[in-house]
Amino acid sequence: MKGFTIIEVLLVITVISLIGSATYYTVASSQETARERKLESDVAALNSAAQVYLANGGNLPDDLTADEALAKLKTRADASSEAQAVGLKGSMVDARIESVWQSSDEAGQTGKLRALWNGEQKRFELARSGELGIKRFELNAELAGEAPDVESREHTLVAATETQWVWDYANPSQTPTPSSGSRLGALPGSPTPTPNPSATPTATPDQNPVQLDIELVVAYTTMTYQQAGGQMTEAPSPPAPVTVNLLSVAQIPPAYLKSEKFQIQYSTDGSDPLTPPFTKGPDFNGSFVSPQMDVSVSSWGMNTTRTFKAVAVALDTEFFASSSVKTQTITKELTDLTSPVIDPPSGGKAADLPVSIALASGSIYPAGARIYYTLDGTDPGNNGGEPTGGELYEAQFNAGTGVDGIVTVTARVYGPAGYGHWFTPSPVAVATYATVTLADGALVGSATLNGTFVGSLVYASPAAGGSMNNITFNSNARIISGNLYLPGTPTIRRTNGTVWSAATDSAFSGIIQGWEYNNHVKTVQTTPRVLNENGSATPDNYTVTFNNSALLEGKVIRRHDSPAFPTIAPPPAPDSGGSTSLSSAPAGPLSASTYSTVTLNSAPVGDVRLLPGNYQNLTANNGTSFVLGDPDNPEVTQYYTWQSLTLNSGSDVKIVGKVIITVSNSINLNSNSVLGNVDHPEWLQLQFSSGDMNANSGSTIYAQLVAPNSSVTFNAGSTFNGSVTAKNLTVNSDGVIFTLPPVIAN
Repeated sequence: MKGFTIIEVLLVITVISLIGSATYYTVASSQETARERKLESDVAALNSAAQVYLANGGNLPDDLTADEALAKLKTRADASSEAQAVGLKGSMVDARIESVWQSSDEAGQTGKLRALWNGEQKRFELARSGELGIKRFELNAELAGEAPDVESREHTLVAATETQWVWDYANPSQTPTPSSGSRLGALPGSPTPTPNPSATPTATPDQNPVQLDIELVVAYTTMTYQQAGGQMTEAPSPPAPVTVNLLSVAQIPPAYLKSEKFQIQYSTDGSDPLTPPFTKGPDFNGSFVSPQMDVSVSSWGMNTTRTFKAVAVALDTEFFASSSVKTQTITKELTDLTSPVIDPPSGGKAADLPVSIALASGSIYPAGARIYYTLDGTDPGNNGGEPTGGELYEAQFNAGTGVDGIVTVTARVYGPAGYGHWFTPSPVAVATYATVTLADGALVGSATLNGTFVGSLVYASPAAGGSMNNITFNSNARIISGNLYLPGTPTIRRTNGTVWSAATDSAFSGIIQGWEYNNHVKTVQTTPRVLNENGSATPDNYTVTFNNSALLEGKVIRRHDSPAFPTIAPPPAPDSGGSTSLSSAPAGPLSASTYSTVTLNSAPVGDVRLLPGNYQNLTANNGTSFVLGDPDNPEVTQYYTWQSLTLNSGSDVKIVGKVIITVSNSINLNSNSVLGNVDHPEWLQLQFSSGDMNANSGSTIYAQLVAPNSSVTFNAGSTFNGSVTAKNLTVNSDGVIFTLPPVIAN
């Protein structure tokens, strides 16, 4: 029984590799990447099979198509050539393998990896553009039953007919015949001794050494961060290393296929692999083992190209001659990044409105992508993929008032720290804000006043082409230390029917007093009581009516270009589903990642600090308190979200540093509860994406309330200090004082 030659063993491994690579990823986001990796693996296996086929007498004419070349690899040697063949005589690939070609639409998509047959080089090559190619190789079970075609093959080594050696040697330039055989390495025509068949061949002066020949195999000649294994939006695949193919393997008997006879020396930095310090390839014995040259991201350093060199060096020079040095160069291909998104977009804003910068939805970015920004309109810059200025964006920030009331936020996206040189930073994203200065008070869509309102009341401008509803101030409505700002030119009238004009100005003296203010302090009382600014004269089809007992201490300001409401995005989902109900003090601060729903039951619980995070429902009872903010760094804003908050029976939310809270449901304050910091109402910005705010029964609030889609109600016995931006404002209390400008934005 004959054993397997090492070449036959290698062929089996190659076929198994091709079959194993047929696994298809079903995860949609990784489907294309999986297809490309499989195609790369299959092409490498087929090219190895083609080399073995040629080394064992096969013939691949230059004009073959890809499918014809694949068919050649499936053939067997015919009876006459099989009888004398030393080496592989059968098919080089599985008979079930077939190619699946791209459609014309797929071929036209630049970047779609495809395999093309190079007839001159006698190998498959990978490309991302150009002619129609093979998009994958697959196994078709229906082909298994077909008998392989046979062909005549011319072998360099043929079975011995003239000597007692196992094989004859034929010079590749001569046609082998039974009379032309000689032992391995013997010159044609030289005397042929009669050897001992069981002895190991030894060198004699008449031998020609086997010429070693290799090639370097690379998956890409240009390589992106993702192809080098860098983590992008999709999970990375390990990059295929640079390897060495031993082209002369078919000419070497297994007994001589040893690293003690010849070795691979290589370099990955372009240096000469014949001169130390080179790297030696792995040892082998009976089958060739290729070195694996690393091309992963971490191996590149700051290089823009990588040059790999390798050579097969003969150690037993009586039987082998060293190969020439082979070279392959891979060039770094930069990945373009997409601009970030700045929120809110350009427009008017208050100085304390938070600005956010985010990666663009739907775009592909590397893990760890960085955003740098400036507030003065200068470009964060690009120096080899790194910023030259600006600040690293980490969280929402307040842009401030800028220069002359103008703030220009300019931002770019950069690659991960240490790997920016793999990327082209994004184009700049720019948002310009005109800081709008409002009088302290409230920005509203509508207002119902049945109590005292201290500060200015500003009605928001309607959408383009929109109209305003009529406005009525009832008998108990009192606007103290402020003005009434109105868009367009509404009619101003009293319930007795008097319409304001320059001639009737004095008839409004008891209702519109006409005081001017400096920081809530009356300075001088002037006329006229109704003034026009330079804004739009429309809308002009609505009426503002004052009940005879209503009071406005300041002036009516018409044609005021009021800013639009801000947009508050819904908060993310809670950080956990955990909940806790406390009747005693916890060991330390609570985290939303552990408990998103927290109930404080009784006074022994005391003050419970909440770490920043996304909570669900918070309830405090019987004199207990939640504590928010960083007392050690009060100027550093902390961010919280929750769905609802309920304070009962003298419970508090204590604010010990700057805090922004986003609410998606409602807040209800009852029975002498307190929300905020009496000394710093500006530290708390409480914003609603939906839901309402209700202050009842002696509750107190110190905050800037932002509720563009919601209602804010102050009922009898409640007090407030800060500012309000609300779709609907109801004041049924005498303790509402507005000492801060509203939060606004376009």
